[in-house]
Amino acid sequence: QRLIGTWPEAVGRFSHVRYAETIDEYRQVVGITDASSPLVNGGYLYDADLIRMLPELFSGITIERIDVNSELDRLDPVPLDDRDAGLALEQRAAEVLAAVGCDVAVRAIGHPTVAALYVADPEVLRRVDRDRTRKAGGALWGSVMDRLDSLAGDRIDAAGPSTQRARVCLNWDNTVVRTLASTTDVEVFSSTIRLLYVQSLLDGQRPLAHADRALMTTAIHDLIERSVGVRSINPTDDEEL
Repeated sequence: QRLIGTWPEAVGRFSHVRYAETIDEYRQVVGITDASSPLVNGGYLYDADLIRMLPELFSGITIERIDVNSELDRLDPVPLDDRDAGLALEQRAAEVLAAVGCDVAVRAIGHPTVAALYVADPEVLRRVDRDRTRKAGGALWGSVMDRLDSLAGDRIDAAGPSTQRARVCLNWDNTVVRTLASTTDVEVFSSTIRLLYVQSLLDGQRPLAHADRALMTTAIHDLIERSVGVRSINPTDDEEL
């Protein structure tokens, strides 16, 4: 829910204000947060600082900085009757996305039109961006990124355990996701999971790395071949002919 009007008008309607520290965090969770509680994008210049001052400026106002992983954990789990199918879907999808270093969670998001969400805390997003820069740059940039990784690792160790990988949250309320849980065709399952992963990145306005683009190209190619009834011939097929 967006806050409309001035801050005095907003705090007159809401006594508790939740905010995301960065634009990336806001984009990830705005679609899954409780609609009855406003969520403010604090990623623009000084916005987060101004939000943190609200309790000093307006009596009775409380604020809460949202955490991406906590928001994901608040989502409803798969219904008990479908729990085994949901766990199996997580495991199968995680195997497909292992090459891009992404974990999988299955939750009931409550929005049937949303198939998947890309979720990562700020430290993970920074690491992903460093990896992308390292691969795009030369040796000099590679050494700089290695140093930044070392510094980030020291900071994480000092702060305690943290989620070190991004996650794709598959929505059990979505028809496509529930159908995938019972799909036995390995190629259809893998191609669809890959496309849902890429779609979740694009929905979150995250740039695609080279590995992501390659994964998307392969998945689209596989689905096009199946839709027109064409199957690629590999070297072993040639030998049998």
